[in-house]
Amino acid sequence: NVIAKYRVLIAATLVAGFCAGASGETDTMLSELARGTVNSLVMVRCTFDESSATGGAVGQAICIDKSGQFVSLAFSASMIRAKVKKCVIIPSGAGQKPLRAELISIDRATGLGFIKCTDPTAPQWTPITFVKQADLTTGKRVVSVGLMPGDSANTRYYGSASVSSVLRTPQPLVYVTAGHLTRVGSPVFVRPGAAVGIVGRQLGQAVEMVASRRRAQVVLTPMRDSAFFTPAEEIIDVIANRHKTTQMSWAGIAGFQAADMEVMNLSSPGVRVGKVIPGYPADKAGLKELDVIVQLDGRNLEQLGTPKLTAANLQRSLLRLPVGRKVSFTLANGKKLSLVLAPMPVRPMEALRYVNTKLGLLVREKVMLDEYLITSPSARTVGLLVLNAPKGGQAQKGGDRKSGV
Repeated sequence: NVIAKYRVLIAATLVAGFCAGASGETDTMLSELARGTVNSLVMVRCTFDESSATGGAVGQAICIDKSGQFVSLAFSASMIRAKVKKCVIIPSGAGQKPLRAELISIDRATGLGFIKCTDPTAPQWTPITFVKQADLTTGKRVVSVGLMPGDSANTRYYGSASVSSVLRTPQPLVYVTAGHLTRVGSPVFVRPGAAVGIVGRQLGQAVEMVASRRRAQVVLTPMRDSAFFTPAEEIIDVIANRHKTTQMSWAGIAGFQAADMEVMNLSSPGVRVGKVIPGYPADKAGLKELDVIVQLDGRNLEQLGTPKLTAANLQRSLLRLPVGRKVSFTLANGKKLSLVLAPMPVRPMEALRYVNTKLGLLVREKVMLDEYLITSPSARTVGLLVLNAPKGGQAQKGGDRKSGV
């Protein structure tokens, strides 16, 4: 009928107007972003001493200070103790020459690396400011800027999308749809001049495939398109404390384990205690392996998507607290225990590594935690831990084996 036709026409007009308005707003943001991010992004390349067996770091970096300091996801916690051989940064644009740089620090918890340009021929840098709290409501339009992968000129390019949801993995991870973001290491904005996040970890997307009349779910990870980014509040404190030697805290527990609420008849989420390290806070407080924690500082543990994520979130919460902080645990049996968090010791991933190409042998130093994380009888043996002895190498011919001591 006529009324129905008018309703359809009005609805279509409103939708078209909304889309046109959103498109115009995005175009304006992209134009302002193009002007405001000149000399804000570079490619960073760092090499490490070959004997340390640490691969080079290559990736995009974001300027965070007009003096030429940059933050990058190209690093990892395993590089913390490796000896840096050389660092350079390459600005965006055709014909740009590498500029001298130095590695300032690598954050133990996140792996974020900080680099400073030390080349006197460097241009005037344009820093990007990250907000303290990102208001990322569903439907919020975001844009990002990155350096085109595979392009020798490192040309800037842009992406835009809409916030679809915020996941907990257990770290908050923002998922976007109706578009895509730029490469890993790109800043994300809701308005020019204020970054609300950084494109980082990408989750694989489940896809249903049919083969021989059978259906199966497979997980694919796109190599170019980015659909996830980390909100700014997860990195803002790390950026602010990049010049400080911060210590990670721990309770003296070698990991937490998932606890199924239904199986264990729990009224609230619980987490099992892993191995308790003798002489450390948890041991002194009376915690025992397989005890079930249901509260931290008098509050129920946050229930995430799976018991495994809930356990990981408890460990993450403790790592984010300062060393010396007093915390209390409430167990499933009602018992309450208090302890003071101690400095985190060197983790296996941070142990110094060495490679001997002539022998074909890769080893690393042993750390205290190996005694509790390695199930092999060699865990308590003094020596170096063999990580790899390539097939056919001299070390293998001599009888060394992978993971031996």
